[in-house]
Amino acid sequence: MGTHLLSLVYVRAGKLQVGFAVNKKVGHAVVRNRVKRRLRECFRQQIPSLKNGFYVFVARPEAADATYWQLEQAMRSLLKRHGLYRDA
Repeated sequence: MGTHLLSLVYVRAGKLQVGFAVNKKVGHAVVRNRVKRRLRECFRQQIPSLKNGFYVFVARPEAADATYWQLEQAMRSLLKRHGLYRDA
């Protein structure tokens, strides 16, 4: 399941870990690293409200042109759709 910018693979586990997959179709090294930095920051802010498990976010080529806010919205949308927020 995904959006036009990201897709998410989730596996339940006892601890929280995250990975980001950004392949060469997204762009050259500078662009890929920028996308990964933005995704790491988006995820870092979500950590307190997430369930434990292994999260892998896969960036699609459109992510290269996305702003930080667009990536954050896509990430929140995926996490909500998968039901990965802790119940408040």
